[in-house]
Amino acid sequence: MASFFLTTDEVRRIKHDQDKAIQLYAIFGAAVIILGVIMLVVGRFISDDNTSQTIIQLGGGFVATLSGFQVKEVVARRGVVTGLELIATKLEKYKEEEPTEEEAKQVNAFLQDLMKRLLNLG
Repeated sequence: MASFFLTTDEVRRIKHDQDKAIQLYAIFGAAVIILGVIMLVVGRFISDDNTSQTIIQLGGGFVATLSGFQVKEVVARRGVVTGLELIATKLEKYKEEEPTEEEAKQVNAFLQDLMKRLLNLG
């Protein structure tokens, strides 16, 4: 029987890692936004106008710059997770059909190319 260079379990493990990365990005993004909001609030209560203005600008910078970057990463990784789910489903279905060695080579080449693209490795 033909074999594939990836098993369904390996694809699911990669998917799990991507899900964890999404969670970490979301937590980091939320923490940065919260820090920025706290800085904005604290800046309002400082009596020195120059210090207050600087803290408010820094807080706004945290909220505007860093939180937007995290959203971009989460969206990109969501696409990877969807692709990995598709690969796992197709692998299970294709293995049930018992492919020939030639078909397995073609599927392996396709999967290697797809994994490189999904994970930005090549």
